[in-house]
Amino acid sequence: MRFELTTQTSGLPVGKKTPALVFLAGFPDDHGSWLELAPRFNSTHSIVVTCMPDYDKKKLDKPWGYGFEEIVDMLSRVINKHTCESESVTLVAHDWGAFVAILYANKYPDAIKNLITLDVGLGAPIGLVTVTYQLWLAIAFIFSQLWLGTIGDLMMLLFPWKLIGPCPYETKIPKRLSGRPGSYMCYPYFQLWKMVLFGKAPTNIPMPAMPYLYVFGKNKRSTFHGTGFLEKLSQRSDCCYKMLDCGHFIQVQKPDELETEMRSFLGI
Repeated sequence: MRFELTTQTSGLPVGKKTPALVFLAGFPDDHGSWLELAPRFNSTHSIVVTCMPDYDKKKLDKPWGYGFEEIVDMLSRVINKHTCESESVTLVAHDWGAFVAILYANKYPDAIKNLITLDVGLGAPIGLVTVTYQLWLAIAFIFSQLWLGTIGDLMMLLFPWKLIGPCPYETKIPKRLSGRPGSYMCYPYFQLWKMVLFGKAPTNIPMPAMPYLYVFGKNKRSTFHGTGFLEKLSQRSDCCYKMLDCGHFIQVQKPDELETEMRSFLGI
């Protein structure tokens, strides 16, 4: 059985001369993550909005979730289907969606013209805060798959995010269109820790070759990128990065500033 990402489309009809924007949301967002950003480009672009597999559902269609390479190929099918006629495709992604987008950009470098990731880049330092919450969510996911979803959901709810979480200053988070998030959505953390335990951790991921804009918030306890990553961006004339005065969910906390940065980067 082949699993697919769900999509919402808007904006201009797809055409050879019409640029396309593909938005991929991360944990724990569904398509609602882009409600304050994507419509701003409806008059100039074909818009495709998607999210991580099953994040817009009440449970997983595939037990134990989806591996990263599987999600990359699911994203590839979305982009091929919805933007095949466009000469200019830009991929915009946040959180785990950003990680998947980077993998996609390296695997299919000719499929997109520009890459924009929000708050997740490459070379993130592995500190106590990161290990603690990611391992906690991986365990919550295991409970969800052992018919103990209530325990997993409580783990998500009761984790002291403000005290020891990576993003304690979230003044606004995206609106979900499909109800409250559940522990079954934590499968990326389970997949990551499974890779780590089997010696297949995703290290030394190359910098994508296409023009790249990275936007991140400064109001966090830990960052999801390394200084070396920012240095590589600054050394390339077709790449740039911008730090905004916000937390992790840039697309709803600073949509005006983010739109400005995107338009400047895309030259529109």
